[in-house]
Amino acid sequence: MLTDIANAIRFQAGVATLFTPGEMAAAVTALDGTNEGNYQAQIYMTLESGILSGHVLEDIADAIRGQNGSTDTYLPGEMAAAILAPSWDVGLKPRAVLTSLGTLEFNYVDGRHCYSGGVPVDAWEVDPAGYSSASARPYDSVKLQVQKVVFHSSWAQVGMTNANYLLNAFESMTEVSGFENMSGMRSANQMFGNCSMLETIYATSFSNSGLSGSFMFNGCSRLVGGTDGFVPSTTSGASVCKIGAGGVLTDPNKDARTWFYGHFYEDGEAVLTATQAPDPSRTPRQPLRRYVDALHILVLLCADVARLQGLRPVGADGSVLHVRWGVRTRGHLRRLHVGATIKRGFGGLVLLQLPQPGRRERHGMVQLSHFVHVLPHRHGEHARLFDGTMIVRL
Repeated sequence: MLTDIANAIRFQAGVATLFTPGEMAAAVTALDGTNEGNYQAQIYMTLESGILSGHVLEDIADAIRGQNGSTDTYLPGEMAAAILAPSWDVGLKPRAVLTSLGTLEFNYVDGRHCYSGGVPVDAWEVDPAGYSSASARPYDSVKLQVQKVVFHSSWAQVGMTNANYLLNAFESMTEVSGFENMSGMRSANQMFGNCSMLETIYATSFSNSGLSGSFMFNGCSRLVGGTDGFVPSTTSGASVCKIGAGGVLTDPNKDARTWFYGHFYEDGEAVLTATQAPDPSRTPRQPLRRYVDALHILVLLCADVARLQGLRPVGADGSVLHVRWGVRTRGHLRRLHVGATIKRGFGGLVLLQLPQPGRRERHGMVQLSHFVHVLPHRHGEHARLFDGTMIVRL
């Protein structure tokens, strides 16, 4: 059995190397389709007695699974055939590699490899000329499995100029990193269209000179830039694909964002907090994660302006929700449209405005002595969000 496993390794690598049982797992992991052309099978050795540690076979099985991306279990007698079964994707070519961690890594290396963690599960050659539609992409069938996209440093060598639809409708993707390796592209129509879970695009540098891209970020309602909390609109194009003020990109070394969470409880209350974990003494509903500076803050001033330095979520240190502007008002704001409050001068309260991209926003509220309760309303609805109150401390 061990001789069969060793011969399978030697055949795949094209070598005559002898392996001890403890070396076989590493030898399987090292297989990359390169055949040295010097395969020599070894004859069966004389049977000897001894104790073989169980982890030796376990390690070999893990190495096989690492190569073929499967979750199968193997009997010792099945391992040699499993080692002989894979065919390797070799040669220098641009690839999109799906990893066992749910990452799609774009790289340009010799062979099917990934450098962002996990092991390769599948891979596709990417056309440097780009694609005319999302369905034309060879990896389109796995778009909903991808949670993260990485552009490896080697990808910059591809010189891809047409990025139209490249990541379109990756609805489970929350993060893109290494985007600096796409610098130099010229067309990005609907590149990130309908990436509804996307929050961050990391890039250490990026030039959008000569870049065009209609509806590049259409449907990216959670995407927030790392400099000033810029949030793209449904029609935002290539001009906002940049680092700095008014840009959607985030330098990982200069990320100025602070995330907070809205925890919704069964009793109908929603509480903004700086911690991800909900109150263990209460029954939570699904949490909502939002970016602090992506919220539009409108303060309706009727008292001491200096007292309202900013707002902060419950449990946070310092003022993290900064006042953008103020209007002196009178009257009552409940259930009036935000735009109307500026023109007609209603209110006398502090308003925390939660954006609903592409929709009108309606809000009801009631002020207490130490809190501001904000009752957000969605367009066309009169009920509160989860019939609850969102609490923010001053």
